[in-house]
Amino acid sequence: MQDLRELRYNNWTERRKADGPKKIAEVHAEAAEQLRQQNARNSGGPRGRGPPPDRGGGGRRDMSDYGGPPRGQIGT
Repeated sequence: MQDLRELRYNNWTERRKADGPKKIAEVHAEAAEQLRQQNARNSGGPRGRGPPPDRGGGGRRDMSDYGGPPRGQIGT
């Protein structure tokens, strides 16, 4: 109780504004501001890992190197 008296005597003020219920317009304004900040952070260009590396290959593979008979020479 004494601490409370000392705080009031020293003109203590709150660090944060006491939050109460907000108007719907305030909620929309805050959401728009957060979205704008998020877009500003993400619009700095590509920062991801980028496309996967080209591993060659592609197309049809020749299976003759996998232990089977060469192509076109079955049964000869």
